[in-house]
Amino acid sequence: MTLIHKSNHLNGLTSIRFFLAIWVVLYHNCEEFSNFSSYFNIINKGHVAVSGFFLLSGLVLAYNYSKKNNFKGYLQNRFARIYPLYFFSLLLSFPLFAYFQFKTNTDFGSTIIEVSIASTLMIQSWNYSWLLHLNPPTWSLSVEAFLYLIFPLFLYLFQGCKIHILILIQVIIYTSLALALSIFFKVNYQQTPKPFMHATTFILGLITGLLIAKNEITFIRLKNSLNSSLFFALTIVVFLTFTSLNIFDANILDLGILAPFYILIFLLLAYNDNLLCSKILVRLGEISYAIYLLHQPFRAYLSHFFRYINFDNYYLEFVIYLVLLISLSNFVYIYLELPLHRKLRYKYD
Repeated sequence: MTLIHKSNHLNGLTSIRFFLAIWVVLYHNCEEFSNFSSYFNIINKGHVAVSGFFLLSGLVLAYNYSKKNNFKGYLQNRFARIYPLYFFSLLLSFPLFAYFQFKTNTDFGSTIIEVSIASTLMIQSWNYSWLLHLNPPTWSLSVEAFLYLIFPLFLYLFQGCKIHILILIQVIIYTSLALALSIFFKVNYQQTPKPFMHATTFILGLITGLLIAKNEITFIRLKNSLNSSLFFALTIVVFLTFTSLNIFDANILDLGILAPFYILIFLLLAYNDNLLCSKILVRLGEISYAIYLLHQPFRAYLSHFFRYINFDNYYLEFVIYLVLLISLSNFVYIYLELPLHRKLRYKYD
């Protein structure tokens, strides 16, 4: 089985990563925004952004690797893309993790060793007891590692299908998912992080990426930039409104029930060059991986510093935190993430 890399870059899909990452950041600080009732329900649903990342990951991978080439190169590029910064975030988080375990856990030694090994091997999402210790947001990278491993198989199965077959498969997968989540079984919070629970979301994204690569969904390309902007804005408003209505249990929202919204949003961004394509937004999208991985350990260190200097204006503290987080992420992207990625990635001919 072989894969090919394509150089085309979908800027709008890069930019949207920043907004998804910031939604997660806001969610992890949502208790402080409870006074803002008009926005709290939206902020409080920031966990659903992670399912958007899973779908987008499948989409971009399928778009970039939709022809035949090198399987080894694919795996090497995935490692080069995610692991260096992932490991850096673990190192940054370790002192906080070890200190907390020492203060609160009588069996802190074995816990530190067990969780550190699981996190280093990216298998922490398979066991809930490993999940929320070292750097909690990295659970989704553990899921991504599993999804990367199954990607070549499903790409092989679907890449030769005609467009109408791909759309039919998408409809069947989503309908089956919706029925399973709504009727046949209940999902608890300990099951949600399991990697296989997110495979359907990823596969829906994979099929969407193949449709884009085949360039068959041209009706989504709106001729007038104003019309595309208005339709995109309307789609976002409907999506956020629907998400905030508490129609579905939070665990169900995390497992792909919002996939049609994400697919429509990502298709609009892929086919309309005027949406989210400014250089600033693209750069923010490029540093979103660092924002996502670093936001919790950096928040913890900064909070300790603010407590040390007796600074107690939370909202100003959060603004300072957000500005510094984006600045730090940009620095890490330029001087760590990008150089290591270039050095470690597979060099295609």
